[in-house]
Amino acid sequence: MSVDRNAMLVKLQALAARYDELLHAMADPRILQDQERFQKAAREQSALEETVTAFREFQRVSKEADEAASMAPKRHGCEPVSTRWKQSCGTS
Repeated sequence: MSVDRNAMLVKLQALAARYDELLHAMADPRILQDQERFQKAAREQSALEETVTAFREFQRVSKEADEAASMAPKRHGCEPVSTRWKQSCGTS
């Protein structure tokens, strides 16, 4: 099974943006005054929270792995972690 990494990342970035929009909206006094709109936003935000948290952790760890790999001595056959991940998913 081939994973289209770019498509997956685009979808996850869109979910993270939506999550941030919802957090911002829930702080809006107009939304706070409308219980129905607030509850709808809170339910959607809650449904996205676990996925967005995991995605942001993935981004952080990937960045740290790439930074560590760039500081490591270059040896024949060594590649950054993100490159190996792309290859294992068939998206290199």
